[in-house]
Amino acid sequence: MIKWYLGGFLILIAFAGGIYVTHSFYVGKNDRISTESAIVIAEKLSEVLQLVTMKGEFSEIYSYEDYRSWNWFPLRKKALMRVDAKVAVGFDLEDFCAYVDEGRRVVVVNQPAPPKILSIDHRLSYYDIQQGAFNVFTPADYNRIQSRAKDNILSAASSNPLLFQGANTQWDDLIKSFEQMLNAMGWELEVHAWEPQEEKIIGPGELMANWLGH
Repeated sequence: MIKWYLGGFLILIAFAGGIYVTHSFYVGKNDRISTESAIVIAEKLSEVLQLVTMKGEFSEIYSYEDYRSWNWFPLRKKALMRVDAKVAVGFDLEDFCAYVDEGRRVVVVNQPAPPKILSIDHRLSYYDIQQGAFNVFTPADYNRIQSRAKDNILSAASSNPLLFQGANTQWDDLIKSFEQMLNAMGWELEVHAWEPQEEKIIGPGELMANWLGH
């Protein structure tokens, strides 16, 4: 009888140990997943310092051709593709700051730098790819095509005044809405104009003095 109890007790211990090991395995696995997710979220949060106020869609037909010495089929490669892109324009809020003057009941904000292109999301659709026996497409070629296609979209978007005018209009409307909200609560809004930061050029004498001072 004692042996039976002892055997049952050992079985219970083994069963409990199995539960503990299984639980530890899944808990450890879940902890690792949670840690990875937390890292991704932190990286995204560190980048949300921009305000997108306008988006534009662009399309272009882009052709690429490359040949060696002679424009002959075995030595030639070319591709025809369509590029579809979405361009986001807005403001970089890295240096944006606000100050609350409770004594005067005034909120002071600084005008951000002029709007700029914040991101370009583009996709290539290849319609025709031809390559010769002695001149074939390589991964470097496709990377070069991707880069040039994006540069073309960037150039087209940068020269489109409607994107930047619309971005400024959206910002002005946002500031007006904020001002109306403050006025309704008996507060005022002051907007300080943006001033570009001037890079200070240090001469050799001042550079040497700073170095000796340290």
